[in-house]
Amino acid sequence: MIYDLANYTEAMPATASRGTPFALYSDLDPTRESSIHNSRLAHLVDAIRQLPAHAKDMDYADVSPVTMQIAIDFVRRLPLNRALPKVAVDDEGDILMRWAEPTGRCALTVAHQVLHMTANPGSNSTHVEPLVYNGGHIPPALLQHIPIRA
Repeated sequence: MIYDLANYTEAMPATASRGTPFALYSDLDPTRESSIHNSRLAHLVDAIRQLPAHAKDMDYADVSPVTMQIAIDFVRRLPLNRALPKVAVDDEGDILMRWAEPTGRCALTVAHQVLHMTANPGSNSTHVEPLVYNGGHIPPALLQHIPIRA
């Protein structure tokens, strides 16, 4: 049997506006948007790595290596459909992450291995019970509040 590979993508079922079923069910998303997301993720990781120097310049408490590694691990494990946060450091040496998307808002503080999250900061805020995070999957109690990327 001979297959015409040039027409392979046309023969695939139309399950979405773009991509093949493999791309839809895999973390290996070859789309242009995935490339942009990966580039932004790399810049975000670089920004997190620069936070200890920024804290020192501002005369803030030192950012511990554990805090920095936990923050990097956390953003790397965000699912592709989630927005990436903006990051900063506070005067106690904790790393702050903030999401402000049309699909939702939340803030996360990384203090060593403890994660503190506030969903919808403001008068109607919800505080999530602090969680110890040692890497691995992102706890669903936090993930449910992180906005979907637009």
